Amino acid sequence: RVRCLKALGHNDVTGYDPREDRRAEAESKYGIKTSGDWKTLAKDSFTAVLISTPPDTHDMYMEWCLEKRTPCFVEASVIVD
Repeated sequence: RVRCLKALGHNDVTGYDPREDRRAEAESKYGIKTSGDWKTLAKDSFTAVLISTPPDTHDMYMEWCLEKRTPCFVEASVIVD
């Protein structure tokens, strides 16, 4: 997803991943900022959010976006709620 955003000219991208190795890879490969701390990151505001996480966590991030009135894209969501 980051590669596509960058190709479209969106350069102010922040990534979130709890795994340090994936954050390091994204920072190195795409030159973006990342965070492994969702609670701190969630205090910021964003133009839009791409939710590309395991399906059982989609609702948590979607609810945050709804509360913040932030547009979001959720990949292949398969949750009932």
